[in-house]
Amino acid sequence: MKNLFTVILLAAVLLLAVLLHFRSENPDTRPVPGPGASGEASPDAGSAPATDGHTAAPAPSTVPEPSTVPEPSTVPELPTAPEPSTAPEPSTVPEPSTVPEPSTVPEPPEPQPTAPPPTEPPTVPREDAMVPYTTAAAWTGAPDAAAGAAIPVQGGIRIPSWIIQDLIPVSAVNRPGTPLTAMNAVVVHYTASAGGTAKGVRDYFYWQTYYRSIGDLENSPGTSSQFIVGLNGEVVQVVPLNEVAYANRYRNTDTINVETCHPDASGIFTDATYRSLVRLCAWLLQAHGLEVSDRTLIRHYDVWEKPCPLNFVNDPQAWQAFKENVRLYMLQHPDIASEMP
Repeated sequence: MKNLFTVILLAAVLLLAVLLHFRSENPDTRPVPGPGASGEASPDAGSAPATDGHTAAPAPSTVPEPSTVPEPSTVPELPTAPEPSTAPEPSTVPEPSTVPEPSTVPEPPEPQPTAPPPTEPPTVPREDAMVPYTTAAAWTGAPDAAAGAAIPVQGGIRIPSWIIQDLIPVSAVNRPGTPLTAMNAVVVHYTASAGGTAKGVRDYFYWQTYYRSIGDLENSPGTSSQFIVGLNGEVVQVVPLNEVAYANRYRNTDTINVETCHPDASGIFTDATYRSLVRLCAWLLQAHGLEVSDRTLIRHYDVWEKPCPLNFVNDPQAWQAFKENVRLYMLQHPDIASEMP
């Protein structure tokens, strides 16, 4: 609006200036009328003599026509005030983008208590074939039939001082006196009853001969093993190294078997039992020139799928960790037989 008012004011000033200029260039020349200008004869004015004796009145002088007043120059049209620019319509504000609904985050599962994973043992080469005894002379001679008698050297192998020898008598029930044909593996078992001691298991083997003699087959199943590991870590030998024990069905003739005591139904060994079992297995393999592998150190379960030893069947990782501990013990103790109890 302010600009429009300014334009109109300037146009008015310009028009006024044009009119004043025209006025100065063309003043009004018309004579100012004198007396009698109204057309009546002045009383003392002369008159022409008339033909009829009267004096004729002179003809009135011709009044000049006023000069033509020029038309005023065309007043230039005022510049058209520009129409106020149309204010641009405000740009359409885009609607806010639809905020995506947050994806439903699944609730994390409740943490389950898990045991830390054991260290992955290095790969141990498998045995390509059964390893036979190399000294046949070691198997000559009749087995010792005396109960409880110690045999310091069995099959050419000296028994370490940390092993207690308490042999059961030779009998058809559970110590037939049959020589092993080879020693290809150590088999780990656990005792049938929780809380049993090494002494109790040895006596159970011993009394089977008596029960068989009186026809009590239930208490005389004909079972035995070469070694027993007790709850306090004691190691007891009840059948010589070079003889068959009735522990492992069709593998009785080429394996050495170890019964292991445990305190409760879980089948988990005490720390003292576990350590003695590691050392015993390491010594048996070392004495026979064998390395730890899936063929040379096995569970009773691996022979005919009996859940024995229970903890090592229920927890395969614990079994792999045990075998790795045996392997490491063999590396760190090159002469286990000479160790003190």
